[in-house]
Amino acid sequence: MCLNKRIAVEIMQFPAEFNMNSFNPDTDMNDAFMVVDKMREDGYGYCFSDNHDGTVIEAQFSSEADNYETSYDATADTPQMAICLAALKVKEGEG
Repeated sequence: MCLNKRIAVEIMQFPAEFNMNSFNPDTDMNDAFMVVDKMREDGYGYCFSDNHDGTVIEAQFSSEADNYETSYDATADTPQMAICLAALKVKEGEG
């Protein structure tokens, strides 16, 4: 399953038959922040960082359930991709 479809079904809980032509969180920042909003609704804090020259971008979700002790980080070339990868790590339990 492609990344955007996984995000739509596993994170956003859209139905499997959802029209993927209108949802591209790996490239569209508005869609990526929909993922962040959903993760916040599900009890995860969000943090974003970069190394100020745009070469390393990290997204992190931390669980409110354990006072943010458990975190799920992902590094990518774009903030959108980092958000997607970190969200999938939460669902896969890779803290």
